[in-house]
Amino acid sequence: MSFRGRHRSRNPFQSTRQEWVPRGSSSSTTTISASNSTAAPNEIQDKLVNITVECMVCYDMIDPPSDFYLTPHSCGEPCGKPLEKELGLGSGVMKDELCPHVCVLQCHPGPCPPCKAFASPRLCPCGKKVITTRCSDRKSVLTCGQCCDKLLECGRHRCEQICHVGACDPCQVVIDAPCFCKTKFENVIYGDMVVKGKVKAEDGIFSCGSTCRKKLRCGNHNCPEICHPGPCGDCQLMPSKIKSCYCGKTSLQEQRQSCLDPIPTCSEICAKFLPCKVHRCDQVCHAEDCPPCSVLVTQKC
Repeated sequence: MSFRGRHRSRNPFQSTRQEWVPRGSSSSTTTISASNSTAAPNEIQDKLVNITVECMVCYDMIDPPSDFYLTPHSCGEPCGKPLEKELGLGSGVMKDELCPHVCVLQCHPGPCPPCKAFASPRLCPCGKKVITTRCSDRKSVLTCGQCCDKLLECGRHRCEQICHVGACDPCQVVIDAPCFCKTKFENVIYGDMVVKGKVKAEDGIFSCGSTCRKKLRCGNHNCPEICHPGPCGDCQLMPSKIKSCYCGKTSLQEQRQSCLDPIPTCSEICAKFLPCKVHRCDQVCHAEDCPPCSVLVTQKC
């Protein structure tokens, strides 16, 4: 039989102890010095004589009724303790994530059992079924056991795994197809393709990194861009796109009829920025690319 209170030392004969204060009392605890320690056995003896003990759970002073069905040393009231506490749940846990229920058992020794109430229904990871669990199991991972069937990132195939938590694995389907400009063929994994969604394999599914060189709409020139999906752009030498000489300082006097017609030059200095992006071209308006920069500069070693 134990008579220790909530704030009382286990050994009643220690040099100091704190006097018992009923729950809800505004009185503060007082410390009894060693000279008064002889009062401890007398206090215990009085409790034994008066058959007055402390509830082992809530520590209220009770006069236990004569009930063989009542837990010994229990007040018989509902426990009422919260089944989850903020302390010990770790950082990042919000207060509204704690179990909102309290223990409904009769005042009892030991820890409270897990919450038996039902938590709010939730979807399984793949979204096919609604799962209802006990409140104490609401954080556990439950799957429906069916095929995931979510659309993979490739945009063409679906996940064949059993309902699972987290992102689906990248698509591992292999296809033998040409590049966009149709000069190379390779075995490509759908999950590694840059182009997502539905595409026609015969139109190409990857870039080989070389110049496209497909015929443009004009039928006279080839595409100068790097191997790319989709149609090539318009010919940049079409009459509708050329309105001036090469340097852009003189407008054309006569309308060109075809992209094959020569573009006239003027007598002005080109003045376009050279590849160095610092100096300008000092040659007369010309058709070819500007030459490399020839300006000498001083550099430190």
